[in-house]
Amino acid sequence: MEWGNLEFGGAQISDIKRRGEWAEIRFIAKAMEYGYRLTRPVGGSPPYDVVVDLGGQFISVQVKSTIAIRGRRKVLPVDCYSLTMRCGGHRYRLSDFHYVAAYIIPRDLWYIIPFALVIGRSTLLLRPDDPPDNGYERFREAWHLLGVMPPTIDPSLPVKYQRYRVRGGQSAKGRLRKRPEPPGDPRFVI
Repeated sequence: MEWGNLEFGGAQISDIKRRGEWAEIRFIAKAMEYGYRLTRPVGGSPPYDVVVDLGGQFISVQVKSTIAIRGRRKVLPVDCYSLTMRCGGHRYRLSDFHYVAAYIIPRDLWYIIPFALVIGRSTLLLRPDDPPDNGYERFREAWHLLGVMPPTIDPSLPVKYQRYRVRGGQSAKGRLRKRPEPPGDPRFVI
C-alpha cells in the first residue's frame, strides 16, 4: 500500500480501537502539514486524543472516525455518516475538549467542529453531499479553527443556549430560536 492510498486504508482495519488509533495518526500528520505543533497525552485516559500548542495556549481535540453509512429517508437518498459521541458509554462533559476532529474514512474528509456545537449529543451525523452552508458542512476541512481558542462555554446556561447559530436564525437542529446570541468570539457566530 502506498502512502495516501485509502482504497485499502483504515476502512480495512476491522478492530475499532486500532482504526481509531490509525485515524489519530492521520489527524496528526494532516495537522502538521498545516504547521500546527501537536502533542499526545501519555498515561491515564483523558477524554481528548491530541493537544494543539498555540504557544502558551493549548487546545484539546477528540478525534473520531467513521465508515458507517446511515441511509437517509426515501426522499433524500444521499449518504449520511454516523459518529458515536460517547466515551466509555457516557456522553462527553462540558470541559472534556475544545474541538471534535471527525474523519469520514471512505471519503477522506475531515470536519473540525467546535465542541459547543455537539455538546450533549450522543450521535453526530455528517452529510458530505449536502450544500456547503448546511449543518456541519461549514466545518469541512476547517483546519484554520485549530489556530483559534474557541469561546468558553458558560456552565450555568442550558446546553441548547450554547449551540452556535448555523444560518438565518436557525439552530443546529434547524428550528427557529428567538433568543439572544450567546456571548463569544464573533468568528464562531454566523
